[in-house]
Amino acid sequence: MRLRLHKRYGSANDRWQARTNLDDFKLEALKSACASNDAITQIFMNHLRHGHLPINNLTLGVIRRMSQHNGDMAKAMKRLLVIDGPRISFSQPFKPIRISTMEPELVFQRTGWRKEDLLAIVYLWSESEYVSHKRHRFPRDLAILMALERIRSGADFTTFVATYGGESRRWSEAFDWFVCIGYEYAKALMQEDALMRYVEQGEECNTAINNVLTESGFVPGEGENNCVGLLDATMIDIANPGNAVVQNSFYSGYSGKTCLKALTLIFPNGMTGFIAFSSGRRPDHAIARDFEINAKIRKFVRAVLNGRPGSYYFYGDKIFSISGFIRSPNDVDNRRRFSREFVAEHPQWIQRMRQQDEAMKQVRAAVEHSYASIKNEMRYTENRMKHCLSRSQMQVSKLVPLLFFIADLKTICVGNQRNAKFLMKPPTMAAYIAGLENINSF
Repeated sequence: MRLRLHKRYGSANDRWQARTNLDDFKLEALKSACASNDAITQIFMNHLRHGHLPINNLTLGVIRRMSQHNGDMAKAMKRLLVIDGPRISFSQPFKPIRISTMEPELVFQRTGWRKEDLLAIVYLWSESEYVSHKRHRFPRDLAILMALERIRSGADFTTFVATYGGESRRWSEAFDWFVCIGYEYAKALMQEDALMRYVEQGEECNTAINNVLTESGFVPGEGENNCVGLLDATMIDIANPGNAVVQNSFYSGYSGKTCLKALTLIFPNGMTGFIAFSSGRRPDHAIARDFEINAKIRKFVRAVLNGRPGSYYFYGDKIFSISGFIRSPNDVDNRRRFSREFVAEHPQWIQRMRQQDEAMKQVRAAVEHSYASIKNEMRYTENRMKHCLSRSQMQVSKLVPLLFFIADLKTICVGNQRNAKFLMKPPTMAAYIAGLENINSF
């Protein structure tokens, strides 16, 4: 039997002696005190609820004595054991840290988030101050602080023990809880109708892109002014799988790494419309074909037009070619596309296409800002071992979409270079979450 004491002792051996050298007299005295004093009983309950005491034979004996003394207390203790008392085992209690009481500079230093923005999103994970996962209980604020700090810096779980208390195993479970809850929102970004959340902003997106083209000196004409979004792909490194067949299927000869590839459809308001994940070995246009990106864009465009004549498209790099509702640079220097004779016979048309390609470079550059916010601000992606395909508890398929979801949340709170460039405001937090939940409900 061990009763966890809160007095700090010097060495590990001293702390062990302090926990174990409780004789029967002291144990009986504790039980008697709890049985005869409701104030002491309440203190005991609070310590047990907050994880400062383990649930073992000693605590169960005290609980039984409480139950004999007070019937109302018996009901309270029964609820504590069944609902609020999952198994607890750690070397030290969690520190009483709350986001609301922390200094704003310290919150930003650790997580990269402003304090007021972080307080605005914590409810997405839980509205309770304490959460349970895998039969263990931990403070919500500490779990979110630790998870965002780990995503930002890539730090190991052992580094959080000195800062937040607990132990590395509990922080591993807390991070798993954070990813699992966040993924419930993030998975909507990969659903069939993810683009449909922004149908009402389709024409506004088109106007914003045309304004940027006009400011660059290129006035888009008929057929050149129908872009509503951007399309691109990026590689995210992962650890080498142990299985040689799996490793070969995820190895990219272009980058010389084992990686995943994320293909995204992005709007000028700074938000990610759709994400598709595939092996880093697959070329971008093959992923677009695998996930029927053209069909998804066609459905979105028809909903925006709502029966009116016209057409819109998404703009990507030249690997996507020109197909259906996807457009790419004209690439007039490509002799497979334009022969020398054609270029010589149509100089004005060729010049116009060169100007359009040059102007669209400024538009396409905005799509990289989303990837930059993930790869530069979230250093977690630099540690490939944390993206190992063979790990069962922390799957890459959950973690990587979560990074895009967090990037969207931060865009809503503080904006990014995309919506600043196109002068479009992102949706409100309530509208964004409602859109994700609506998609996940189908």
